[in-house]
Order: sequence, then C-alpha cells, then structure tokens
Amino acid sequence: MEYSMSTKVIRTSLRLAVLLRAVVTLAIVLGIAMLAGSLLAPELWKGWIRSMYPQIADVSDWQVFLLALLATTQLGLTTMALWWLARMFASVSGEEPLSIEAATHMRRASRWLLAATIYAMAAQIPASLIASLNQPEGARFIALALSTSHASGVLASLVLYAVASIQELAAQVRDDNRQIV
Repeated sequence: MEYSMSTKVIRTSLRLAVLLRAVVTLAIVLGIAMLAGSLLAPELWKGWIRSMYPQIADVSDWQVFLLALLATTQLGLTTMALWWLARMFASVSGEEPLSIEAATHMRRASRWLLAATIYAMAAQIPASLIASLNQPEGARFIALALSTSHASGVLASLVLYAVASIQELAAQVRDDNRQIV
C-alpha cells in the first residue's frame, strides 16, 4: 500500500513539475509579447488602459510601455514563484520525495509569491500615476486598492513557508532515524 501511494505521489509530482514548467515557458513568452506589443502596437494597449481607468482620455506611447513594464515585472515575479514550485515538485518526484532540497525550493517559491503579492499591491500607485500623467492638472490621481486576491497571495505564501518548514523538519527527523538504524 505504501509503495503504491509513494509511486502515485512521485508520478503526480512529476506531472505537476512538467505542467508548471510549461506555464513558466508560456509566461516568459507572454511577458516578451507584452513588452513587444507595447512598443510595436501601442494602440491595442491604449484601449485596455482606458477600460482599466475610464477617466483617462489620452495615453501616450511611452505611458503604454511603462505600464507594460510594470505588468511584465509582476508577471516575472509570479513566474519565479512558479519556477521554484516546479523545481520543488521535480525534487519530490525524485528518489527521495521528503527532502531538504524540496523544502528549500518550496520556501523560495513562498518568498517569490510574497514578493509578487506585495509588488501587486504597491505597483498600483505608479501605474495609476503613469496612466494619469497626461491628464489636466487636478485630474491626475494615485490609486491603491487592497483586495481578497492580495490577502490570498499573502496567505498562500505563508502557508507554503510553513509547509516548507514542516517538510524540512520531517526530512531532518527521517535522516536522524536512518543514522540510528
């Protein structure tokens, strides 16, 4: 029974590692496309910016690029968290599912996820300022909103960190037990 459960965990972890690596690859392509699109076809982005900020009447090409740069940075931070999660699942799918290496990768993923969440909260300020710079005096604004997705990101990163700490402790106990026997 234990062997089949271990085999199932290893196979599932391997599939998740492959899936997350594919998502990371797609995110990198998307990030490059976002930056290239902001430079090559800024008109497409201007409509999206106006839908996000309805009070914005005019957006310049450089504003589009700066906003795309902010969004790409957010995507990059989230992609790093996913990359470390992929490495964690790859470690779990190896010969020793319960390892300090996997715990280290999970802890790094939690830190990147926390960084991405904090950046998502803070980036709203420069994004709103950049979007409203061409507006007449008195119509410029700075926006900041906290949502449940921000709270969920912080909570998820804390849970990942706690699970990584527990996994690391369990791996240390297992290693100690092996040395005794």
